Amino acid sequence: MTIIPKKAATSVGEDLQRPEANSWKVPFTGLKRQYLGLGEEILDCVDRVFSSANFILRGEVKDFEDRIAAFLGVDHGIEASRVC
Repeated sequence: MTIIPKKAATSVGEDLQRPEANSWKVPFTGLKRQYLGLGEEILDCVDRVFSSANFILRGEVKDFEDRIAAFLGVDHGIEASRVC
């Protein structure tokens, strides 16, 4: 999905100005409703990871990397995260 402000530059060199907050249309996603359907599965996965303390290069992470690689049709999948 592409989010486009109501007023955008129409020619080269025209200044882009930040649109008014109400000019952006972002669809609402019902995260609570999604969680209600998946909550038990999510909590089971979190519990497995935390109780095993296998956060890096094994267990659930290795399984995720293998499954995402197969889904994408590539040889390797590498999970990476960074919290700043």
